[in-house]
Amino acid sequence: MQLTTKQLEKMNAYVGCGPHLDADILILGNEEGTDGFPEEIAAHAAARFRLYGKDQETVSTLLDSMTSDRDILYQDDLYSSEHYKYSPKGLWTNGFWEPSANAGGEKIKEYLKRYYGSIPTKSTDRPSAFNTHTARICLTIKAIKTDSNFPIETYLNYDKSKRNEIVAFTEEQLYTPNPRGGVATALMDWRPLPRPNEGGWPPEYQALFKNADEYLDAYLFKKNATPKMQAFVERRIQYLKTIILQSRANHLITIGQTENKLDIIARMFPKQKLEIEQMPLKNRAYYVRMRLPEKTLNIYSRFLITSRLKIYIA
Repeated sequence: MQLTTKQLEKMNAYVGCGPHLDADILILGNEEGTDGFPEEIAAHAAARFRLYGKDQETVSTLLDSMTSDRDILYQDDLYSSEHYKYSPKGLWTNGFWEPSANAGGEKIKEYLKRYYGSIPTKSTDRPSAFNTHTARICLTIKAIKTDSNFPIETYLNYDKSKRNEIVAFTEEQLYTPNPRGGVATALMDWRPLPRPNEGGWPPEYQALFKNADEYLDAYLFKKNATPKMQAFVERRIQYLKTIILQSRANHLITIGQTENKLDIIARMFPKQKLEIEQMPLKNRAYYVRMRLPEKTLNIYSRFLITSRLKIYIA
């Protein structure tokens, strides 16, 4: 399988998993991952450009079509008209999402089962700590909403007594509608192509990009990015901006490559000032406020390089 331009366009419009419009907290990550199936890039791609964002009946029909031709979902000319359930106005060109992380994961497993006849064994590699960091901040926000004097370091400075609560939140509540505890979260990843890690470049993407730099340079806003990729990035910004404005959430969490994330936010809302203050934590952590006409966006950023703060302040 070699990714086509049209498939890339659709993957660029996939914003992530969770109840985005009804979320209390939005999370902005670095890029799409592979969730325990690092070798199955084609499956992750196909799920995003053909299965995600659609109702279960449509997904079942698409998966059933693989019985006669297991590669049929890659044939763009067969899918000129598609309806999306999880998208503004039912069109992927407005951006689309999966209702929960579990829903997306199950679609990939079903695809793999139809493709191979069975589901490959999941990787036993240790998962990223991203979701754990996210859970810590979510629990902090939840606690502060109840008690404005709640000590901010309680969950963020690795108190062992909170470990079970953090693990439970990570496993049971992140990126799912109607979670126990009442805090709804939704994930948006900045870069749309799934990779098992940020150091490799899968062969499935090589028909469109000669190397990872051609892709990454654009999403890092480097001056040598090609006009074609700059256009993809601009559309990505608009997809995510639409979600931020339409969501009821007024909290946004960013973890890792935070300077890039604040650059994204600044480009989304170029007329708005970012008000930045440091949190009293051992690790670099900052609270950023942006006052939009529609709402005030409260941004919680970890691992920000302090020497670069000034470039984000209008």
